[in-house]
Amino acid sequence: MRKFSLTIILVSGLLGTSCQDWLMEVPAGTQETDEYYVDGQSCGPVVVACYAPMQIQYRDGYYLDEWFIGDICSDDAFKGGQFVEEDANLLDMENFRVNADNDILLQFYRIQYVGIARCNRAIRDINEVEPDEYMDMSLKARYIAEAQCLRAFYYMRLVRVFGKIPYYTDVIEGTEQMDLQRAELTTVWNGIVSDLKNAATFLWPKSRYAESEIGHVTQGTAYALLVKAFMTGHDYLPDVDGRSAYENARYWGEQIYNSGEYDLCPDYWDNFTLAGENGIESVFEIQYTNDATSDWGAGGHRGSLICRQQRCRSSKFTGGSTGWGYNRPTRDLQEEYEAGDPRKDMTIYELTEDEVDNPTEDFYDGQVNTLSLKYAMMTDGEDGGIYQLDPNNPRDPINTKEIRYADVLLMYAEACVECGDAATAKTLLERVRSRARGGNPDILPAFPGYSIRIFDAASGTYETRQLQDNLDDLRHAIRHERRVELAMEGHRWFDLNRWGIAAEKMNAFINTEQVQSIYGGIVQTFRKGVHEIFPIPAEERRLTGIDQNPGY
Repeated sequence: MRKFSLTIILVSGLLGTSCQDWLMEVPAGTQETDEYYVDGQSCGPVVVACYAPMQIQYRDGYYLDEWFIGDICSDDAFKGGQFVEEDANLLDMENFRVNADNDILLQFYRIQYVGIARCNRAIRDINEVEPDEYMDMSLKARYIAEAQCLRAFYYMRLVRVFGKIPYYTDVIEGTEQMDLQRAELTTVWNGIVSDLKNAATFLWPKSRYAESEIGHVTQGTAYALLVKAFMTGHDYLPDVDGRSAYENARYWGEQIYNSGEYDLCPDYWDNFTLAGENGIESVFEIQYTNDATSDWGAGGHRGSLICRQQRCRSSKFTGGSTGWGYNRPTRDLQEEYEAGDPRKDMTIYELTEDEVDNPTEDFYDGQVNTLSLKYAMMTDGEDGGIYQLDPNNPRDPINTKEIRYADVLLMYAEACVECGDAATAKTLLERVRSRARGGNPDILPAFPGYSIRIFDAASGTYETRQLQDNLDDLRHAIRHERRVELAMEGHRWFDLNRWGIAAEKMNAFINTEQVQSIYGGIVQTFRKGVHEIFPIPAEERRLTGIDQNPGY
């Protein structure tokens, strides 16, 4: 399990904005940009540094991660933790009470722009370096394409959460350039697609990368992000290269499908072990490591916080290797699984009273006994037991699976449905279900030979019924499959929004007995046209003068 390490380069202004005009003296220990780029060998570490912001899960006293939104703000998970009132910022996000002073959103917003600033600088500066013995034209083009792919990734994170955002591709040199207003969504999405198309041309296939470069974005990453971009931004990308948004999503899905670079792991659980990281199903993972010297000289290790956050609080259940009990699966998610689906037991565990230290805390609000397993219970410990957490350091080596091939197959299948290509969609859906059934012919039949819960947005209710062989039911089947295949991996909120049913689905969820029992006096109604995105942070508005999203 080799992972590239992230290097921070001490170059004045190289990885972010440069000093103000009035700061005339260059601080000790820094270099000017023209002093740094002495040869092509200098360019690799600059690109590697563009990855570092996506690792950040704690900043200025606040924990943050995209699954806070993707899982906890959706109908898949409750916040969890020691008690309901803990982490007021996250509680407000979960219950649609969020305002512009939310510190989690502020830090999330800023981290993405740190990444964008690094990418902008890398693209500009590497473009000016001549090829040499360390960097030929192919490698130079790849370096620039990596930074473009990462810039698109950061912008996609921002636009999905905040809607219209400032969009820029130049290097910000001073405060006079910091008055950028928010761009129209068409501009942002077209910029994302433009970067990804260039990246898809010049990035290398996954198999061409050296083992020491595992974790870098690849051509397949760009293909997958293009599928996601066209599926998510379909309203703003009506005609690119003479194709509709869904036709483009199908086109790029076909490119990654035909590349031969990816496949599904034979065993579903292999995706959630340390030994299985960066494997055949991995399209893009955010890398974490337990290297004790990798934390930029600050001690500890550059590891993930997710495992500690999501692992059970009870020492009885974890053998003393306890966590904080966040991201607790809902009853609504549990009811989505078909009978016998093995993925349910690999995703959700129900604690018994005999397995807890303190029922009031270990059962969230004294009643939610479910745990999320995928990022919390790696079976890489001694003799295949639970991976033991270091009680003296809250960071652990588990990677974030940003894009799995199963995710790509199901997005590609969706695009095929929207293009009327039922045959290909069925084939893709069956690949995912076939792996899930694990050779057991008595479970998870092929489409349309099974019944699922189907949500009716008009009435806000579910109906469990037998599927029929038509496009509408195939669409329902794929949406169902995404929920159970990718549960607790941070996708659900974004899926609900791009399907245009977030308001109807979340209001139905809010009115369930379980939600009312926990949050009845707290949760607010989801306002359609408002709560699909979050407010622009107030501090950013104060500094830049940009306007606010409607309803906040």
